[in-house]
Amino acid sequence: MKLVIGTHVKNDVKGVYFYNFDCEKGTFGKNLKELDIYGSSIIGGKAINGFVYTCGAGTEENQLSSISLQDFKVYQVSSKWAKPCNVSICPDEKYLYTANIGGGTISSFSFDKLTGKISFISSLSIPAKGKSFKPHAVVPSPDGRFLFVPDIAGTRINKISISDEGKLRYDKDINSKKIKGPRHFCFDSKGKTAYLVNQTGEAVTIFRYYKKTGGLEEIGHEQSLPDDQLDINNHISEIKIHPSGKFVYVANRGHDSLTLYHRDQQTGLLSFKNCTPSQGNSPWSFDITPNGKLLLCSNNKTGNIAVFTIDQESGKLQFNGESLKLERPISSIKLF
Repeated sequence: MKLVIGTHVKNDVKGVYFYNFDCEKGTFGKNLKELDIYGSSIIGGKAINGFVYTCGAGTEENQLSSISLQDFKVYQVSSKWAKPCNVSICPDEKYLYTANIGGGTISSFSFDKLTGKISFISSLSIPAKGKSFKPHAVVPSPDGRFLFVPDIAGTRINKISISDEGKLRYDKDINSKKIKGPRHFCFDSKGKTAYLVNQTGEAVTIFRYYKKTGGLEEIGHEQSLPDDQLDINNHISEIKIHPSGKFVYVANRGHDSLTLYHRDQQTGLLSFKNCTPSQGNSPWSFDITPNGKLLLCSNNKTGNIAVFTIDQESGKLQFNGESLKLERPISSIKLF
C-alpha cells in the first residue's frame, strides 16, 4: 500500500511525501518520493485513475494540484482565493471543491481523469455570521447534490446546492446552540447520519440526514473528553468512522489523544468510551486502513506518524510501537 502524506511546509520540509506501508503488519517501508509543493498540503479523500489531489496555501497562487502516482508529475492551478484548507471530490467524481479559509470562499473545479488537468468553474462567498466567513471543509452529500460547509468562525454549517455544471449556490444555514467552532463533517456509509466536529466545543454533534431535501436534524451531542478533563485547553481536529460502522474516532489537540465512541448502527448515536494517548503532540489528522485493522495518527508538533492497532470487537486502540519521523504532518491518504 502507498501512503501519501501532506505537511505544513517550513524551512527544509517538503509538501507531499510518498511511502510504502504494510497495512497487515503496520510498518512503514521505503520513502518513494518527496515533492516540493509549498504551503499547507491537504490531501483529498481518494485517488482517481492514478491521480491524487492536494491543496495548499503559502504562495501567491494558493495552489490546487493533481499528482500522478505513476511518475509523480504535478499539475497545478490557482484556487482563485486565499489559503485553501480542504479539498474534496464529489461522489460521481465529476468535480473538486475547496474551502478557502483565508479568502472566505468555496470553489468548484472540473478535472480530466486521464491527464489530471484541473479547470476552475465557480466560487462562492457567503455573508458572515460573525466577523468573517471562514469555511474549514467542503463535504459533498452522499448523492452529490449538496455541499455542507462548516464555518469555523460562524457557529453554523452552510448548505450549498450544486448545479449539473458544478456551479455553487448558497441554500441555507444549519444552526444550533451546541455548535462551537465547527471544523470537520462526515456522513456514515449509508448516508443516513452525519457527524460534526466542534473544534472549541470538545464534542461531536450528530445529525439525521434527509436525502430528499438535504435537511439535517440534530439528534445528539457527545463530549470528546472524560468529565473530569473538560476544563483543559483542547481543540478537536479530526473525525473518522471505522469501516465496520461500529466505531467513531476523533483527535484531540491539547489533550493529545484519540477518542473512541461506540456507534449505534440503527440510530447513528454515539457513546463515549475512552481516550488513548496519540503518542505525540497536536494530533492534526488520522486515517484508518481500508481493512479496519490500523489507525495512523499525524502528530504535528512532535513531527511523527504513530500506528495503532484496532481491536475489532471493542474498537480499542493500542500503539504498536511504529512511528515515522516526519516534520509537521497534517494529513494522509491510503492508496493501493
